[in-house]
Amino acid sequence: MIVTNWLQRPSMKGVFVRGFSLIEAMITLFILTTGLLGVAASQGIAKKSAFESQQRTLASFIAMDIAERIHLNRTEFINTPDLYAVNSVIETAKTLTLPKCSSCSASDRRTIDLIHWQDLLKGTQVSDNARSIGGLAKADACIGYETTSGLVTIIISWQSRQQLEDGANTTMTLAKNCGAESKERRQITITTLVRNA
Repeated sequence: MIVTNWLQRPSMKGVFVRGFSLIEAMITLFILTTGLLGVAASQGIAKKSAFESQQRTLASFIAMDIAERIHLNRTEFINTPDLYAVNSVIETAKTLTLPKCSSCSASDRRTIDLIHWQDLLKGTQVSDNARSIGGLAKADACIGYETTSGLVTIIISWQSRQQLEDGANTTMTLAKNCGAESKERRQITITTLVRNA
């Protein structure tokens, strides 16, 4: 028995030939290219998923910030729910002027809260060359209040990059009207209880 190197193959004349044939090299190249294309495609999917996850995390943070600030200024919220519980934080905050106070009243605190939420939604705290880059895409927040039960519903609405289906809860009027209706709309809804201490 003759032991040969795996690169050696007998030719038709019985002489050993070293190396690969062209067809073997082409098949190897095809398999390698297919694998690399798969890796490249998965990078794009991973990047989209990371962006969606970042947007959802930011929306959750904003919703919790709204809930916490409402709890901190609950007397103002309960006494003037129509000024705090709004159908659009963005539209309401556009009409307000930031108060300059060192010891702010409850109504000043409400105005500061609404403007702060607008800034969070638009991402004005993080900017690149005077362009806001830290917020949600086409975002808005809607706040509902049931005076009898004390339940506050906070909805954060934004636009995704992917078309799936409208993320709004169509059975809830506040959710249906929060943000622009589209297949890219995403929403996070939280409910909290606000009562006097």
